[in-house]
Amino acid sequence: MAAYQRTQQRRSTRRKLIRRPDLYRRVIERIKQGWTPKQVGPRMIHEGAKLRVCQETIYRYISSKEGMAQELWWYLPEHRKARRPRRARKHLQPKFDRDVSILFRPDDVAHRRQFGHWECDLILFKQKLGQSNVTSLVKRVSRFTVILKRPA
Repeated sequence: MAAYQRTQQRRSTRRKLIRRPDLYRRVIERIKQGWTPKQVGPRMIHEGAKLRVCQETIYRYISSKEGMAQELWWYLPEHRKARRPRRARKHLQPKFDRDVSILFRPDDVAHRRQFGHWECDLILFKQKLGQSNVTSLVKRVSRFTVILKRPA
């Protein structure tokens, strides 16, 4: 019950930029002049302002309902409505084309019904173990295996 009450109290308090209209005016004026939130926050510290906000507070206000209604995102350098995650991984292109995947091999080969099909694997060793590698060839139906040591 205590945690619920604290949550309700936290949710009922308004954002700092809404509670402080003078601070709001200074921040929004600078944003509209072309300043970024990363510049506004430290500048307030440098000027010795008693009331100041960090860049995260400014970004959160811009992406809130109130900031979206005023279209403050338009004044940001990248003009993005939604923020990107800070450390998001970039989506990498697949190394192999999807059409040549092992999942799309013919049924006769996949179910080992037809002779004459081989699988090949190349095993590379770490540098400290030497410059050699091993190639393995396996016949699909009979599972006859050939292993070749190959110097690099």
